[in-house]
Amino acid sequence: MTRTPRSEQVYTPDETIEEIAFLTRSPTRLRILKMASAAEGTTRYEFRARLDASRTTVQRNVEALVDRGWLEETTSGYVSTPCGTLLARKLSTVVDSIETLCRLEPVLSHLPLGELDMDIRHFGDAELTAATANDPYAPVNRHVDALRSADKFRVFTAVVGREAFKLVCDRALRGECSGQMILTEGGLQTVQTESGYRDSYEKLARTGAVDILVYERDLPYYLGLLDDVVQIGVEDSNNVPSALLETDNKRVREWARGKYESIRGHSTLPSDT
Repeated sequence: MTRTPRSEQVYTPDETIEEIAFLTRSPTRLRILKMASAAEGTTRYEFRARLDASRTTVQRNVEALVDRGWLEETTSGYVSTPCGTLLARKLSTVVDSIETLCRLEPVLSHLPLGELDMDIRHFGDAELTAATANDPYAPVNRHVDALRSADKFRVFTAVVGREAFKLVCDRALRGECSGQMILTEGGLQTVQTESGYRDSYEKLARTGAVDILVYERDLPYYLGLLDDVVQIGVEDSNNVPSALLETDNKRVREWARGKYESIRGHSTLPSDT
């Protein structure tokens, strides 16, 4: 039976999903297509060697890709068709996005919907520090380590860690750092009144090296710009830091600066200043 040319077929959403499923059902198929898209010709032997796959596996998947019009054989080997090349690029984008989403789920799932209004792949190289049963304070400790070496910082947060706050105060008194903190009203009250914070807050206010502002609404996550590094932190239901994301990606830095300036534009000086 002669197959209807692909250009003449009308695809339903279910049939389109089936085409995607065909290509992703076997990782070998997408890898073959990506290899063929990046070379002027690839032989079956080269596919087998680079994929560490058996002859029958390569043969079966190559023939299936040829049958669908995504791969074609030339005198120099197999090459992807224009449609196959575009398909490999688009699907690779989806695969990379899904990989990033899954890996960074401990942070991303706690952010407000639509907060990260940018390509998630910019977070592909981000480092994740998550709390575990054996190391429940891992995100806090990583945050403190970053503050220990930062020359300049800008942060907004609803939860103020005592160790981090004291560290900033001590470094500012020694002239080792400068920056700006935006706190919620609850966070400001904590540093102004609680015994573990009050002395540091008063000293910090006198240095002039660190500005403290107050934001009247809630801050659902922590955002820090520490030199060239962006930190995004989230908390669990008990307001305990549960995960921290770090990256120096240029696009993420631009996004973070925009978010910070938006919050800063709605912040004011504490009433006691």
